Amino acid sequence: MNEFIAIDESSFEKNVLKSEIPLLLEFGAPWCRPCKSLEPILSRLEQEWDGRMRVARLNVDECVNLTMRFQVISVPTTILFVGGEEKARFTGLQKPDRIREQIAPYL
Repeated sequence: MNEFIAIDESSFEKNVLKSEIPLLLEFGAPWCRPCKSLEPILSRLEQEWDGRMRVARLNVDECVNLTMRFQVISVPTTILFVGGEEKARFTGLQKPDRIREQIAPYL
């Protein structure tokens, strides 16, 4: 499994908002079972996207301000940022085909 970029309050702007390629950010938590199930799916998709998209992880327990800023009320919530703007969002455990469908227009 690829190691996701770890995002926190101090790295958010540089690694998410200023990312040169689309970035899929998973808002999750270590205690979240659906998050743990989603992460291998995201890892496989990141390999499939082969440098056209990156995946990052944010711990909602440690990044309360960002969690509130993006109105994340359930984990996992995954948000696609392109050019610093939110372009797609899905909540809960998703099948790979559903994620591909939402992300494809931005690759």
